[in-house]
Amino acid sequence: MEAYQLRVIEEKKDLDHKIEKLHKWMMLPAFDKLPELERDRLMRQHIAMSQYSGVLGERINGFTGA
Repeated sequence: MEAYQLRVIEEKKDLDHKIEKLHKWMMLPAFDKLPELERDRLMRQHIAMSQYSGVLGERINGFTGA
């Protein structure tokens, strides 16, 4: 694989780890205690990160011809 392809794979791995951590945190009671606007921003952040991960996954699939 090319160096840039390896970087994309590593970026997706790191991003997916952050998404998982954010999701777990959003399931805690502390999340519900945040102001509504902050909860909304975090939910939108989670959605955006998930969409970005999806695009990276598509790129990776393109690298491998899958």
